[in-house]
Amino acid sequence: MGDYVFGLKAQGRYNGEPLTGTGKIGGMLALRGEGTPFPVQADFRSGNTRVAFDGVVNDPMKMGGVDLRLKFSGDSLGDLYELTGVLLPDTPPFETDGRLVAKIDTEKSSVFDYRGFNGRIGDSDIHGSLVYTTGKPRPKLEGDVESRQLRLADLGPLIGVDSGKGAEKSKRSEQKKGEKSVQPAGKVLPYDRFETDKWDVMDADVRFKGRRIEHGSSLPISDLSTHIILKNADLRLQPLKFGMAGGSIAANIHLEGDKSRCRGGQIFRLVD
Repeated sequence: MGDYVFGLKAQGRYNGEPLTGTGKIGGMLALRGEGTPFPVQADFRSGNTRVAFDGVVNDPMKMGGVDLRLKFSGDSLGDLYELTGVLLPDTPPFETDGRLVAKIDTEKSSVFDYRGFNGRIGDSDIHGSLVYTTGKPRPKLEGDVESRQLRLADLGPLIGVDSGKGAEKSKRSEQKKGEKSVQPAGKVLPYDRFETDKWDVMDADVRFKGRRIEHGSSLPISDLSTHIILKNADLRLQPLKFGMAGGSIAANIHLEGDKSRCRGGQIFRLVD
């Protein structure tokens, strides 16, 4: 996307995590031209997490913003927290590819718009757009995400499913505490402990849809959708809807993560 002049190599630690990477940037003349896009390309790795991008920095002397093609991949979306500050659930292995357009204002708030991304989480495809806005009292994540063929277990700890790296972390933590999670047989939404220790670092308002659902044959479900609202460690799925046995079920789920013990409630209704 531009003329690269200098090559870079990086090795060290970021937020306490090991980090290595390579990259390319434009020349000094591009820096001197106000309003001239400055070409950048980089590929960073921290453990099994990879962040790669190429594009331009707008007004680089003032770091006014970026327009990048951005790729993420790794063992779990939750691992991105240490690198990006964005709180995401632990999941099975993932990869995404999309366009990041950002307006950066270090004094007020910055807006990072990850547009039209496509990817996979476990065996499920994901598509959508997400906007992350910094600021007080907390940064906020907003947007829409869709899966056209969703393996229910790939939603991971968001709905309490024993799946992926997040589940292994949870199980090890429970084993250390001498606790055991018992999954009731024949349940659509499995039972497990919710990890709430970071729910207060970010707010969220995200709509999710799963078109075709893979969830065994004993309790077949379809067309899952939910509106995820996280505010001040208070999580609501409002509503959580899915089709089952020729009808539809809707539930409003509320979890208070700011309590010493996570408290929750739910209201179910048969739609048709």
